[in-house]
Amino acid sequence: MVEHRGARVAVLTAAAIGLYYQTQQIPTLVVPTILVLGVFAALFMLARPTPMDRLDPWWPALLLTGICLTDTAVRYGLDYAQHTAGTVVIVALYLGSGAVAVLGVAKASRIGFVVLLAVHSGLILLDFEFHLQVIDVQVFLDEGVDALLHGVNPYSITMPNIFDPERTARLYGPGVVQDGRIQYGFPYLPAPLFLDVPGRLLGDVRYVHLAALLATAVLVRHLATDRTGRAMAVLLVSAPVSRVVVNAYWIEPLLGLLLALTVWSLARRRPGWAGITLGLLLASKQYLVVALPSLASAWRGHGRKALIATLATALLVVLPFFALDPVGFWRSVVQWQFVQPFRNDSMSLLPGLADVFGELPGWFVSGPSLVLGLVVSALVAWRTRPGPTALALGVGLSLLVTVLFSKQAFPNYFYFIGAALILAVTTWPQDEPRRQTCAPLSQGSRGSRDIVATR
Repeated sequence: MVEHRGARVAVLTAAAIGLYYQTQQIPTLVVPTILVLGVFAALFMLARPTPMDRLDPWWPALLLTGICLTDTAVRYGLDYAQHTAGTVVIVALYLGSGAVAVLGVAKASRIGFVVLLAVHSGLILLDFEFHLQVIDVQVFLDEGVDALLHGVNPYSITMPNIFDPERTARLYGPGVVQDGRIQYGFPYLPAPLFLDVPGRLLGDVRYVHLAALLATAVLVRHLATDRTGRAMAVLLVSAPVSRVVVNAYWIEPLLGLLLALTVWSLARRRPGWAGITLGLLLASKQYLVVALPSLASAWRGHGRKALIATLATALLVVLPFFALDPVGFWRSVVQWQFVQPFRNDSMSLLPGLADVFGELPGWFVSGPSLVLGLVVSALVAWRTRPGPTALALGVGLSLLVTVLFSKQAFPNYFYFIGAALILAVTTWPQDEPRRQTCAPLSQGSRGSRDIVATR
């Protein structure tokens, strides 16, 4: 099977840029525009051969992983060393273990990866103590899990507002906060509530999120069959966004782990397990609706069992909460998303476009992102062979284009997008996603045939 390296390099680059993108930057159009071009470059290269197919993805993987490793090592060294010698020790330990994990062979590489995970975990735990976060996601998770543990429907409660009036007006839509309380229940789908219970019982849901990040990296490493794939595991851990997302309570590490488990199950031909983890993923966050066409890759390649397991799991998680309070569930999960205001600090194209053209029309702020995401998801499903790589690729690219045209876009979105694209890059050599054209099998054959079998 011929590996189409150009598309793999484009996806790898988009993943690395997304995982490095921590906040809106000036000029505001630069990074979002580069990422939009990356999406279209990947789609183009999936459709036809290009001169970039001669590129070796190892070299961009090495460069981009090295940048992330160095940046994160230096930041940790400056944050948690009181003297120059301490900074040097932290940087050397972090950067050295990462370098061995990427460049070492066999046992040395595995040891380097384990040391990197241990060092990263210790430094993240220091973040929990010293980089205190004031973010409403903590309130949502703590209040939602507490309600669940006390037998109360998390979609029927209201939640305390932790912001002053100025920030409240900027962050929330009209009527969301009354008398100091948010008039909506848990704003995500239910699966994260169940997954975060152990962390809440231990005193901090972020323990689960940290474990999810580490487990995702281990699965990426386990799925890797070449040095590029092994570098991707290091890139996921050391990416600046990974540190930010775990410390800020965002639930995307849970989503990344569920997608990684799905990809791993498909790669190991376990459609039942893949269906369960995919069902939990669908029951986690609303924006995954744009990836539905690309999810068909799992069902086309692995038959009815995967589809039934997916639907049964998602319905089992969601339906009880909806049945107990349909109005509260609809208001919290759907209605609230539409009353949220446009944020000029969003890491999307829209703030940059607003800087250039002035106030954007309402239809443009609210409409195109979902449509574009669905279109990209359908294109990936159409142009790829069913399999774990196509699944991860469709999820990552469809969400990337959705987020880049969204009124609200923050580092947590880019973490999950980066994780999805890293999974695609990792499984690519053993599960080439692009449909390939074969020569006629006999003189009587009519034209070329697409290879559609999966691994």
